[in-house]
Amino acid sequence: MRLLAALLVLCLLLDGTLCVRVPVNIPPSVSVGDRNPSLRTAVFALGSFWRAEAVFGCLQGVERTTAGYAGGTKARPEFRSLGDHAEAVQ
Repeated sequence: MRLLAALLVLCLLLDGTLCVRVPVNIPPSVSVGDRNPSLRTAVFALGSFWRAEAVFGCLQGVERTTAGYAGGTKARPEFRSLGDHAEAVQ
């Protein structure tokens, strides 16, 4: 039982801390017209966009991630009232 409790505490402590990206220099914001033409955009709708954003942000080749709501008809979706939107990572 103590081993199970210790593993649970360890998992909770490590949640979201397994990947840390530290850029040497942070590039200025890139306007749409200045983007590298070889870059592509993908949107993934998952359970928790904050955790997914952290995971995708650690992948090699990913330049930027943004968490938000995708699809749906509500003008301003919020956490408490998503309507028909899905939590997503771009």
